Amino acid sequence: MLQVIDFNNQVKNQILTLENKCSDMCKRMEEKHRDEFQKLDAHLTIECLRTLKGKIVDQTSMFEPCYESFIEIGIEKDEESYPNAYIPIWRCKSELFHKVGYMTKYSFLEIEKKVDYMIQEMLQERLEEID
Repeated sequence: MLQVIDFNNQVKNQILTLENKCSDMCKRMEEKHRDEFQKLDAHLTIECLRTLKGKIVDQTSMFEPCYESFIEIGIEKDEESYPNAYIPIWRCKSELFHKVGYMTKYSFLEIEKKVDYMIQEMLQERLEEID
């Protein structure tokens, strides 16, 4: 993660753009792989979450200490949720009376490749469990 100490509009726009692209990508990926997981009796969940102290919030809180945005990939089976992977996007913390941000060092395309790779791994694991 890359450390950010200058909270300006450029950083804000960069975070907004990346989070929005990740949200759209999560929806696309979930749709794309839905049938593969349904055949294996599971439901794939891919979400771009924004939280503040563990509670879901909107993007307007991105510079608040304890704000965190991340992609969570998991499986739902028999009404139980099993998180499998976590990819951080942005985190804002308070350190020594100063706000410090941490942004992913990966580009959107690299994040998309990571998500796709993790889904393929999950499919492979699921197939092995069934065999």
